[in-house]
Amino acid sequence: MATESQINAHDALIDKLSTRFGKGLRPLFTSLVTELAFLGANPSRTQVLALFAPIRAYVANQRELLNEIYASNILMNADVIDSSITSLDTESIMQETLFNVQKTLETQQNTVINSVVLGGLTGAAIGVILKDLRAIVSKSIKTITNTFNTIVRNFDGAVTILRGSIAGIDKYRYVGGLIKTSRSFCSSHDGQVMTVKEINRIWRGSWGGKAPGSPFVVRGGYNCRHIFVPVKETV
Repeated sequence: MATESQINAHDALIDKLSTRFGKGLRPLFTSLVTELAFLGANPSRTQVLALFAPIRAYVANQRELLNEIYASNILMNADVIDSSITSLDTESIMQETLFNVQKTLETQQNTVINSVVLGGLTGAAIGVILKDLRAIVSKSIKTITNTFNTIVRNFDGAVTILRGSIAGIDKYRYVGGLIKTSRSFCSSHDGQVMTVKEINRIWRGSWGGKAPGSPFVVRGGYNCRHIFVPVKETV
């Protein structure tokens, strides 16, 4: 089973990559605001949408980052799951992960577009529109980055259960440590070793912050730092 140091290193990698993702977003959004200034006080929805093209391309091009997480996952669980165990389904998981990040971007994109277009329709000065927009953009970057962290952790969990299932693994340990904001559910199960059947039974319950989906993927819910690590059967 993965050691605490391996788990911590894997967790730190995901945080590092999420931070790197967010830093890459910032100059793109800054450029967006600059270009909006040149459009004047009454840009069309189509014009604003076009300015998001570089940001959409950036989000869609994060496969390398997911590959780093995938490689770390394999290394972390190497003593339980043979590294040769892979599946073509991993590709579909990557595609779904990128699609979910893009959906988050679209939500924030619409927030920016609606703010700019509405400001123009109400006759607000370009200076006022840009001031409000900078605040919205700052919040959008934070929202997308935080959601990205959750989504890539979901990807990590999906990879674990997929490879574990192929390897015939039946027991997993719920790990991630506890912080002040840990959900009571995570606090009561942190460190526990459970079978797949037990995990599915427990996750059918209800608790604050629970997200729909497979327990191995959504874990404790949005922004949850816990993961399941496979446990080798002892004879």
